[in-house]
Order: sequence, then C-alpha cells, then structure tokens
Amino acid sequence: MGLAMNTHCQACAASLDPGAAAYICSYECTWCAACAEGHDGVCPNCEGELVRRPRRGARAATAAPLGTAGEPAIREVGPDLPASVVALFDQYRRYYGRAGDLDGARRFLRARAIRAESIILAAYADGEARGFVQLYPIHSSVRLAPALLLNDLYVAASARGQGVGRALLDAAVARARADGAAWLMLETARDNAAAQRLYAAAGWQRDDDFLTFRIDTGVHP
Repeated sequence: MGLAMNTHCQACAASLDPGAAAYICSYECTWCAACAEGHDGVCPNCEGELVRRPRRGARAATAAPLGTAGEPAIREVGPDLPASVVALFDQYRRYYGRAGDLDGARRFLRARAIRAESIILAAYADGEARGFVQLYPIHSSVRLAPALLLNDLYVAASARGQGVGRALLDAAVARARADGAAWLMLETARDNAAAQRLYAAAGWQRDDDFLTFRIDTGVHP
C-alpha cells in the first residue's frame, strides 16, 4: 500500500512536497535539509540516524490521498504524530469520561512511540486518520513467547459502519503474526454489544475460562 509522506519539516514547519529534499529517521520523523544538518544528522526525537528521504516522482505526487481506493489504508504511526491521530486519541479518552487534553495525548503517544513501548496503527480515508488501534507488547510465560495486548481501538463517529474497525483489527492480527506474537488479547465492557459483534465477526473468541481482577494503586499521574 502507498504511504503518506509528511509534508512539513517537524522543526521549522517548512513545506516539503514529495519531490523535495528531506531527511527521515526510522520512525519517519521528517526534517528539511537545513534542520537535519543542524542536528548533525541525528533525530532529536529518537536519537536515530537521519537519512535522505527518497524523492517521489511527479506522477506519484499527484496520486489520490491515502485511503481513497475504497478501503481504509493502514499506516503505523511514529513519534512524528499526525494531528488527526492525536485528535482521535483525545476523543477516545473523552469517550471514557476523561477531560480533553490534546497536549497530554500527544506527549503520551509520542513517549510510547519513542520508547518502542507500543505499536500504533492508524486507518486513513481520504488522507485523514479515521481510526486507530494501539498494541502493547507483553509476554506469555507459559508459552515462552511474546504476545500483544490490544489496549485501545477507536473509530471516529463519522467513519463508523464503513469497515474501519474491522480493517484495524485485521491489521493488528497481521502485525502480531509478523512479529511472532503467540496471541492477542483485549477486553471490552459487558454492555458494549456492538464491539462484541465486531470482535466475533473478525474471528476473536470470548474467554469464558478466566476472570479479570484489578486493584487501584492510588497513583494518579
């Protein structure tokens, strides 16, 4: 699938069309040539190497926006967070009764990406993020294998019923297989019937053998 290229330098906001000289790290943080040189070729976000971004030809540059072929386009999100992904994450938190906090949402997601503590996949339609899923790496002691916790899944209200949630679930499973994860797990509210139908339709099975217990530590960052 085609990838959306970042169109502005993260440092100085200079416009970077697909054919412009630009530098990227492995997370696709994007910098103009001057800013990359000013950082001595090292990404200040992840401290990784900045390398020359391949130029995209004129034909590709005029192609349709990401996610216009009838199905959502799935892209992994790095520290250079698109504003639409941050907004979706903020909406997700507000759905669960938290106060809106775009700056806090951005800091949290960026920290997870920089530290490789989560995998964030976003679904794009018409060039804008319409939903996201966040996976946390865990491990199975019994199976002596890595696994993934699907902790967050959210689809914008305007994009529901269009296959975005299913596309994100399928992408999460594909990523788990690619990473060698033995299984994925998630939890949802008992009264969230719509989500349960989606999970079942995507091949997920309800666990009737184990109960979940929690304890609040009293720590509230």
